[in-house]
Amino acid sequence: MQWHDVEQNTEAWNELRTGKVTASQFGCFMANQGKAFGEPAKKYALQIALEIIKKKKSENVYFNAHMQRGHEQEPMARMLYEIQRNVDVTNGGFFDLGDYGDSPDGLVGSDGVIEIKSVTAPVHFATL
Repeated sequence: MQWHDVEQNTEAWNELRTGKVTASQFGCFMANQGKAFGEPAKKYALQIALEIIKKKKSENVYFNAHMQRGHEQEPMARMLYEIQRNVDVTNGGFFDLGDYGDSPDGLVGSDGVIEIKSVTAPVHFATL
């Protein structure tokens, strides 16, 4: 495993992710509980195969208002976590495991990671 100190959503970060299955999409492979892969997994596998062939990141970028909200609120959420837990959160970078990669939202100490989710109030209350 190799760690790269890159910021998420940058050109360098996208280059590292090209042709790799990433943690953010791994759920589409896990969702079928032993059954054959569904359409989301097949589409994602095709996207990864094309990235490997073309040596270029796919242009199929999905982004919605909830994701935008999460990006905007992430710095505040990180700061609140640091204050409440009395820890420092550093850049999560990109963990490269060959065909697989992961970009946690931050690193906590020498052995922790953080994934920040800024959900809407209805989603939050439903979770509680």
